[in-house]
Amino acid sequence: MSENAVLTFVPSIIQETLPGYHDAVFYWCRFSPILTCKDTDRLVLYFGAADYKADVYVNGVFLGSHEGGETPFSFDVTGIVKQEEENLLAVRIVNPIVEDIDELNIVNVPNRNKAPVNMAGASTNHGGLWGEVSLRCISAVFLEDVYYTR
Repeated sequence: MSENAVLTFVPSIIQETLPGYHDAVFYWCRFSPILTCKDTDRLVLYFGAADYKADVYVNGVFLGSHEGGETPFSFDVTGIVKQEEENLLAVRIVNPIVEDIDELNIVNVPNRNKAPVNMAGASTNHGGLWGEVSLRCISAVFLEDVYYTR
């Protein structure tokens, strides 16, 4: 662990651990999964929510990015995550503020009613991995989004 590393909980907002912190932050987690999956199943890394932009890596492989503080997202990690061996999950979160971080700021990203300073009617500008993070076995054929009208 780095000398600047701080232990935190997931799910939670980073400001619970680092009050007043608004910038990019890395979450690191070593894990050794023992899952009972069928040979035809896919292994999926699921995130309930990350505020605001998440860049996700497993074992040094960039899986992708997700923007949006309130929607779940996932990545297929079949063949990347090793069963019953140590794996490394790294997630870089950018919580936009007034100044640009990777060309993102609180003005140019959707943020409902977050404000850079406390004011009436505004919510606190919090960020981090505030939704569940889990590893799941799912069928190779599945429905992810369904839209129904009558």
